[in-house]
Amino acid sequence: NEVFLLSNKNEGDEPAFKELDYIQYIPINSLNEPINIKNFQDCLFLFDDIHEGVILEQNNEFRESIKDKSYAQQQKIIQTRQKQLDDIVNQSTIQMLTLGRSRRISICIIKHQFRDGKSSVYKLENNALVVWISSNKSKSQEYLKNIEGLSNEQIKRLFSLKESRGTFQYLYISRIGLKYAISQRNIISLDID
Repeated sequence: NEVFLLSNKNEGDEPAFKELDYIQYIPINSLNEPINIKNFQDCLFLFDDIHEGVILEQNNEFRESIKDKSYAQQQKIIQTRQKQLDDIVNQSTIQMLTLGRSRRISICIIKHQFRDGKSSVYKLENNALVVWISSNKSKSQEYLKNIEGLSNEQIKRLFSLKESRGTFQYLYISRIGLKYAISQRNIISLDID
């Protein structure tokens, strides 16, 4: 199956994806309309850090196209294009989340912000959540309690998991059916004591 990557970074600039030659890069700055899911089937889309906002500074071609404008004009053009690209990305994501299942399109949203006003839309249509709890414990606890609806006892069980180095790097939490969590060395049920 095909894997597509949408990222703020230029193709080849992301070390995490550099050696994965089967990933096809879709330049965000080339998009003028939402991705049409009718052109895709049996694939995975990776949205890497673009739900916090598209960054145009990485696009040399775009910067070159506005260089003879005044600074104020450049800023207005940049803001307008960033808003347009943000809308295109969000519309593409929502379309994939709500309609992509019939075409066996999966998506993975990689982002740093837990609560950005869009999380509730994403929550309705996803099967699982992966968090790196050790990188932001208090925000993780707040999100798991207030957005995911986990009890204090369930959160305590998650944070008491011990891995080979004392803390775990990631935690996969199921969101459909029986709630369970998978870390590097543990699998636990959140519904059964």
